Amino acid sequence: MILDDLDSRPGSTTSLLRTVVGLYVRDLGGAVAVADLVDLLGALGVPPAGARSAVSRVKAKGRLVPVTLDDGRAGYRLAPDAGPMLARGDRRIFGYRQQGDDDPWCLVSYSLPEERRDARHQLRRHLAWIGAGSVADGLWITPGHLVDEVEEILVALEVRDAATVFLAGAPRGAGAFAHAAGRWGGRARGCRCCRAARARWASPKHR
Repeated sequence: MILDDLDSRPGSTTSLLRTVVGLYVRDLGGAVAVADLVDLLGALGVPPAGARSAVSRVKAKGRLVPVTLDDGRAGYRLAPDAGPMLARGDRRIFGYRQQGDDDPWCLVSYSLPEERRDARHQLRRHLAWIGAGSVADGLWITPGHLVDEVEEILVALEVRDAATVFLAGAPRGAGAFAHAAGRWGGRARGCRCCRAARARWASPKHR
């Protein structure tokens, strides 16, 4: 099961909570007292009521599991499936990689029938979440170094049988590559990989 929080807006209380959990709770052995978690969020300007509400939302999504700590206080422990989500976040934040001129691109082609439309919708959401762009219906593009993350998504959503993944060189189109990347980014609401591609390939060197 994929536990990336697709509905969490950057800067929201839920997003701040996820950051606190990722930065500190893992270093505390994966468990933290409720009061301490509220205090940590308070240091970020989140009032206690808002902090507790965010914790409840994250708990409801299965990311935190209620426990009783050794000192008897009520607390939460990271759910087992939350580890991979935080690891993916670590890679995006601390392992940022710029797409180079000679780096491969990852293309994802899939075909899902109408009876699997829910899976199709989730696949689109998760591809957009990691920064992929939509080239056409059923065809997405993202930097090649994200191929393993693409594979994880396909397997977790149980659609690996309906997809083919390619690693290829820079696409060739009728116009400039930057213009094509602009179209893909528009389909994916300004995806990260396409913004980077537009900036890089719009330079005089690539015209």
